[in-house]
Amino acid sequence: SYNDLHGSIPVTIGELGNLLHLVIENCNLTGTIPPLLGNLTKLEQLDLENNFLTGSIPDLRTLTDLIELDLENNALNGRIPESLGQLTNLQTVVLKDNPKLYGSKPKGLCDRDGLVIYVDCTYSNANNCSNLK
Repeated sequence: SYNDLHGSIPVTIGELGNLLHLVIENCNLTGTIPPLLGNLTKLEQLDLENNFLTGSIPDLRTLTDLIELDLENNALNGRIPESLGQLTNLQTVVLKDNPKLYGSKPKGLCDRDGLVIYVDCTYSNANNCSNLK
């Protein structure tokens, strides 16, 4: 983190099948989150906070080992994917400060004990904000 990187996340990152932690925060990255991140099936931590990423959150349902998802403070848009509810190991989800994200907390996350979800309802236009932190 805090490397003065520029440009987008290369699609070839999806070839790193044994990767456990992907932390690229505060790096001035632009572009979209590559759908090929779904190939990183052993990934436990995906932290892309504080960049300039745009587009929607891709389908990450294949990341069954994912424990932490942090996409805070980017320019992501679209609906919060329902597929996040299928990630049974997920303990932390941070989506706040993405003004154009919308939707409710995905089913499957609603009644999970110990799960921490941060979605800033003021900026994200998220429904069912009473269930969100």
